[in-house]
Amino acid sequence: MNKEELLQAGLNLFKVFSPYLKEEEVELPSFSKEEFQNMAKLAKEHSLTAFLYCALDKYHYFAKLDNPKIEEYFRNHFLKNLRKTYLFEEERNKLYQFFEENKINYLPVKGVILNSMYPTLGSREFADNDILIDETRMKDTKKYFLSQGYDAGPSSLGSPHDEYYKEPSLNFEIHRFLFSESDERSKSYYSYFRDTLTRNKRINHHSYMHLMSDEEFYVYFIAHANKHESFGGIGLRTLIDIYIYLKNKPSLNKEEVETLEKELEIYDLDCRLQAINNALIDHKGELDEEYFLFLVSSGTYGTTDHAVKQGIDREMKKGKDSKEAAKSYLMKRVFPPMSYYKTSHPLAYKTKVLIPFVWIGRLFAILFTPERRKRAQTEYKTVKQQSEQHDNKI
Repeated sequence: MNKEELLQAGLNLFKVFSPYLKEEEVELPSFSKEEFQNMAKLAKEHSLTAFLYCALDKYHYFAKLDNPKIEEYFRNHFLKNLRKTYLFEEERNKLYQFFEENKINYLPVKGVILNSMYPTLGSREFADNDILIDETRMKDTKKYFLSQGYDAGPSSLGSPHDEYYKEPSLNFEIHRFLFSESDERSKSYYSYFRDTLTRNKRINHHSYMHLMSDEEFYVYFIAHANKHESFGGIGLRTLIDIYIYLKNKPSLNKEEVETLEKELEIYDLDCRLQAINNALIDHKGELDEEYFLFLVSSGTYGTTDHAVKQGIDREMKKGKDSKEAAKSYLMKRVFPPMSYYKTSHPLAYKTKVLIPFVWIGRLFAILFTPERRKRAQTEYKTVKQQSEQHDNKI
C-alpha cells in the first residue's frame, strides 16, 4: 500500500473500532473490496485481526460480503487466539501456584492485565505474558519452567528478563526488572521502575502476588510505549489498549499520572496518543495525520525503517550532518556503548580486556546465522537510504 492507501486503511479501521469501543448500536459504512482487503491487511500487521473480527461480527458486517470464506478466515483467527488465551491462562495459573507455594513475590504486567479488560475474551492478540518477580528467585523459576518442558531463551545476568518457550505458542518473559539500565530508550525509567515490586504491596496477607496501582500501571504502559516509539515505532494496538484501559479506570488520578509522566518525560507522548483517540474514536479535535501515518506504518512492534530513521535523527540533533550521523549510528551498532556490556556481558564489562571478544562473537553471529545476517544487511541498506533521503531534503 502507498501512503494514501495506508492512511485510508487506518481511518477505515477506526470507523469500525469507534462504535464497537463505545458500545454504540450503528450500521457500519460499506467498504469496497479493495478497501476491505487493505483494512484486513493492516489489522493483521498490527495484531488486530481478532479485534476486527469481533467488531465486524457484532454489526453483522460479514452478511454484507456474501462470502463465507472471508468470515471463516476471521472466525478461525479469532478462535485460534481464544484458544491461545485459555492455554496461557491455564499455564499462568500453574505458574502462580508455583510462586505461591515457594513464597516468590511476583507482579503481572502489560497484556496479562489488559487482556481481561477487552470487550470480548480472546479479542486482544498477544505474543507473550510478562511477569516481574523477585530477582533473587530467577534460578528457582528457571528450574520450574525447564521441569514443565519449556525451552529457555538466551539470557544474561544484566538482561531485564529471561524468556521461556513451549509449543505450540507459549512464551513467558520473567522480568528481574522492567527496563534495562543500558538501553538508551529506557534507562531514564530504570531507576523509578527498579523498585516496582517492593513499592507495590501484596494483594493480601495470604498471597505473594503484587499489583501496581492503576496510576503506576498506566505510566508504566506509556513508558514502555515510549521506549518502542523512540526506536522502531508503536502501532495501532497501543491506541486501543489506552482507550480501553482509561475506559475501565474512570477514577484514575490524572494529576498523579501527569506529575509522574512529566518527571519521566513521557507526558507529551501520552497527550499525543490520546489526541489521536479523541479524533478517531470520540470525534473530538483534529487528527494529526502525519503522526497517525507514523503509527499506521509501524506495525505492532515497530519497523527497521523507523528504528534507523530515529537513530540517525538522534545523532543529527547532536549537530552532525546526515553522513556523519549515519556513520555514528553504524559505529554504535557495531561497537556498543559501555552500558551495553554492563547488562549483556557483565564479565566483559568488569575485565574490559574481553570486550574485543564480544565484538568478534557478534561478527561471527552475523556471518554464520542467516537470520542475523539478513537483519544486518537490511539495516545497513536502510541506513544508506535514510542518509540519502536526509541529503535530498536539504
